[in-house]
Amino acid sequence: MGAALLVTSKVATTAYTLEAVLHPHQAKYKGKGMRIRALGYVGGLGLVPAWWWLHGRQAGYPVAADLAVTVPLLIDAAGNSRGIYDEARLDDVVHGVNTAVLSSLFGAVISPHLESRGVAVASTVAFGVVGELGWEVMEYAAERVGFQGLGLSHRDTTADIVLACVGALVAGTVTWVRWQPSKREPLRNLP
Repeated sequence: MGAALLVTSKVATTAYTLEAVLHPHQAKYKGKGMRIRALGYVGGLGLVPAWWWLHGRQAGYPVAADLAVTVPLLIDAAGNSRGIYDEARLDDVVHGVNTAVLSSLFGAVISPHLESRGVAVASTVAFGVVGELGWEVMEYAAERVGFQGLGLSHRDTTADIVLACVGALVAGTVTWVRWQPSKREPLRNLP
């Protein structure tokens, strides 16, 4: 079931991305930098498969992790394609969900190398908050260079940051619950 859902999500995201790349002149895409976003979508869709491939494919394929990365991309691509991105406040959902998902994945990867649950949680939350602030800086820079369809405002930026912080706290909670001491080498001792 999970594999079928993953394939369906990746195919749908790819289809929405192709539409945006092939028809960027449509009003729903104006000023949103869809061709640049398409690079992010493709990179995101390939992130987990590349990681799995580079780490020797020793374990079974991480379907849940791939779904966790793919679904927010699908929400974003579909929202823009359907022209409902701003009307349904899909932007807020994407900022919160993306931060929760990506920070949780970060927490899962880094936790075994950290000496305490508190450090793992703090690292996970910091990753989410710093990532969101970096994203907001990129959105601001994109608007400054001419992408005027992003719908940025002080209210939008504040909502994005607040919801991303909530997502980071959710990820911190997930990390807290899942953390276990590990016999692996701590990060500071790795070559």
